Order: sequence, then structure tokens, then C-alpha cells
Amino acid sequence: MRIKPSQKSETPSLRAEPDKDAEFAALHRQMRELEFERGILCGTAQYFVGETN
Repeated sequence: MRIKPSQKSETPSLRAEPDKDAEFAALHRQMRELEFERGILCGTAQYFVGETN
């Protein structure tokens, strides 16, 4: 059985990227900011739901 080129499994590159740590730090910082904003929005929504009842 022959494997077509499109069916070959792609192996990840083993070379390390120097910007990987910086990118991870930026994504982590953005995630914390979004979680903070989500908390504010959830609290605001709860306030307005309570106000309308």
C-alpha cells in the first residue's frame, strides 16, 4: 500500500524558535486581561439582571 504525499503525517519542527517564550508571555498576559474583563462583564450583567427583577 502506497501512501500519497497528502496522507503523510506532518511532524512538528524540532528547531526551537527564539520568539516562542515572548509569544507565550504575551498570550498569557492577554488571557489574564480577558479573564479580568470577563469578570467585570459578568458582574455588570448580574447587577442589571437583579435590577430588573
